[in-house]
Amino acid sequence: MNPEWNSAFERLGAMIAGSSRVRVFPGRAAPPDLVEDVERELGLPLPASYKFWLAEYGNLSIGPDPVFGLAEPEHRDVADDDLIYNARL
Repeated sequence: MNPEWNSAFERLGAMIAGSSRVRVFPGRAAPPDLVEDVERELGLPLPASYKFWLAEYGNLSIGPDPVFGLAEPEHRDVADDDLIYNARL
């Protein structure tokens, strides 16, 4: 991981903790095997910074807008905040 990203993610963590508009839902970090499954389905590697974010947070909403995370395969057809669900649209 790029050392500059550690600093960026520390700042991101502080901003998230201090914001009333940003919500993180604990316990939804993406395990590595789920990330690998998504990369296979998309046919391309996800950026390292996004993979780090998925492993650390997995999900995030800024006001009414979700930042796409990863749903388990059995829920992808209905999870509107899932990266694969939206890539299929």
